[in-house]
Amino acid sequence: MSVPAASRRCAPPAGGRSSVSAVADAFALRQSRPRSGHRVPAGGDVDVTRTSVAIRAGQGGGLRFGRPMFQVSTSPHQPGTWRFTLFGIPVAVHWMFWVVVAILSPDARGAHGPTTFSLVLIWVVVALVSILVHEFGHALFQRRFGGRPRVFLYGMGGLAISDGRFSHREGLLISAAGPGAGLVLGAAAWVIANWVLPSEWLYQSALLSRLFQSAIWINIVWSIFNLLPILPMDGGHILEHLMGGRKAQIRGWVGVATAALCGVVALQSGWVFMAVFLGFLAYQNYQLAQPRWR
Repeated sequence: MSVPAASRRCAPPAGGRSSVSAVADAFALRQSRPRSGHRVPAGGDVDVTRTSVAIRAGQGGGLRFGRPMFQVSTSPHQPGTWRFTLFGIPVAVHWMFWVVVAILSPDARGAHGPTTFSLVLIWVVVALVSILVHEFGHALFQRRFGGRPRVFLYGMGGLAISDGRFSHREGLLISAAGPGAGLVLGAAAWVIANWVLPSEWLYQSALLSRLFQSAIWINIVWSIFNLLPILPMDGGHILEHLMGGRKAQIRGWVGVATAALCGVVALQSGWVFMAVFLGFLAYQNYQLAQPRWR
């Protein structure tokens, strides 16, 4: 989701409990090093394999598992996936990313023609760059703390996936780095548009104006939204790390209340898609708020 993008695995040192840490997004996701030949989540929040991740609704320490919130294939070898390396980090972009981002363009439902195509293309390129900046914010901190990250963009946003074991302090920094990078990029776009470029350039060029409008909206508005304390968005994982991975039911109810309130506001504002999306998140956080089960 460029829209939300990012959830990630955080396994603290012995004695701590695992957590899911995300985007967004979307939903950035990182893996933990297994103690045996296959990956098993230590806290029951995320089930990670080599080619897929299942975000679960379980809580508690030990080997407790919850119902999967959803499962995402992260294999970079899926048909129609564009693969490349950036700053030494492997990146894979699934074909559904392009379709969903184009559909979400504010110009996709307007009159068709060369100008509309150009405006949609600008939106798609800006979204690609913005989500990559967000995910690389996560990934570079993952690498800083000893992980081996890779980035995967798909129809619901982006994931930053990494082998590694991270403390709650490190997980907090990793979770905050994605929205932080987006806010920096959005602020830079706003400064350039308002203080650097001659104002007549923006008035005379619809394409240039759309470029900066898209960069500011995607990076600033979405980054702020992504910081709401709703799992599996980054704000939900920041709250989780601040609480040391404890009181999962309280965190779940905080997510339910926040998502429900924002969903009502979105519905009253006519943002039906966003209201449906927030309703989905409210339901997933409701699952997290239920008593633990084996």
